Amino acid sequence: MRKFHAGEKIIYLPVGHYFLEDDGSISRIIMPDFLHIFPFAYEIRATQIEPTIAALLDDKSKSPDSSD
Repeated sequence: MRKFHAGEKIIYLPVGHYFLEDDGSISRIIMPDFLHIFPFAYEIRATQIEPTIAALLDDKSKSPDSSD
């Protein structure tokens, strides 16, 4: 995914490491079937990406095209 990062158009946010245990394994609490994250794991991911999304939305609200 990182190779598709294109500056302002695509932003790569590596958040996978937040789901790993200290030994690098994935807990069944986070990913019970080792394929899909458990619902509360989305909260972990949201917490990590929220500052970037907020900054992007703030930048858009200050653009000359925005109608306040």
